[in-house]
Amino acid sequence: MDTFKAAIVLLPLVAACGPQGQPLAAFASGSLSLGSDQGINLPPDQSADLTVVAQLLPGESCPTLTDDARALLNGMPMRLEAQGGPRQTADGNYCDSPSFSLHLPAAAPGAPSDGRLEISDGSGQVTVVVPLLLATRTLVPRQSLSTISRGEHLSFDWSPSEDHFFSQPQIFFNPVVNEYYDLAVAQAGSVIAAAVPYNVPSGATHLQTNMYPALTATECSGVSSCTATVTWIRGVATTVAP
Repeated sequence: MDTFKAAIVLLPLVAACGPQGQPLAAFASGSLSLGSDQGINLPPDQSADLTVVAQLLPGESCPTLTDDARALLNGMPMRLEAQGGPRQTADGNYCDSPSFSLHLPAAAPGAPSDGRLEISDGSGQVTVVVPLLLATRTLVPRQSLSTISRGEHLSFDWSPSEDHFFSQPQIFFNPVVNEYYDLAVAQAGSVIAAAVPYNVPSGATHLQTNMYPALTATECSGVSSCTATVTWIRGVATTVAP
């Protein structure tokens, strides 16, 4: 009788030792989203640490990724942030995406700029290769930004020049919280031009640039599609002339 009781107690412990969740094959009809966040509110020509986030976006169902899944970016282990799956709240039912992240220091000269992501769980693998994912990105002004005049036309050089943007670059003044003055922005290749509006108040202010390059994956397997984007936000203190 005592032996029988011990066996019953041990069964759930043995079951809990196995992987929890569903294998990568459950995401085959979904997609992979790879994002690189490259710093906020630094001077426009300064490089920054970056954080890379990989999300598995479910397809037809809402699977939970097995907890033994592993992700490597250029051979470096990424942290499993969430296994995803169904989530119920008072507002309704939601489907969360599994995600991994990796924080990297600013790239040293000559460091690899391409990114190769591999997610595996012993039963399958998702692979994506994105050229220039880890490249150092800069927006270098062609003129001084210490003092800016109303109606002035500013020019910037974006690097790397191979980048394409999935939305128009945003450049604006933000003198106080929740007050914005947009510059009219035009892009010609890697050159960004911006016209200063006449209604921006004179005096000390903050000039911010938001850039969102969209990158193209040269390899994508294990899911139906792969996308990659970069978030690059910089700001500089400046003065608008009277």
